[in-house]
Amino acid sequence: MALFLSEAQRVESELIASGTTVINGTPLKYGLDDDGNTIFEKTDVKVVIGKLPIKWINVRNILNGIANSEMGFEPFVDQRIYFLNPKTNIMFHMYDDRGCLVWSDVPDKIRSLS
Repeated sequence: MALFLSEAQRVESELIASGTTVINGTPLKYGLDDDGNTIFEKTDVKVVIGKLPIKWINVRNILNGIANSEMGFEPFVDQRIYFLNPKTNIMFHMYDDRGCLVWSDVPDKIRSLS
């Protein structure tokens, strides 16, 4: 956990120093701490992690709902949803109707997607 927190602090420092204001369409909010230092304004979130067989998940409806959210159509899904396959260590996140992000611990596993 300590490694994760130190890496998060390092990334935050780099983003603040570079003046980054948006990541993947999500605006970053900055504020000042009690000493006047620039910091990220953070939001409390609820994280739900479930391990389900893929056949129990209606992936098509979820992806359509994510695309609908940006377009103003219904039904829509207005949450961030990530799909992780623990057997392949591949993670997928569709951020809106314009695209998605795919991660892997080994680039060759997803190279064919490009």
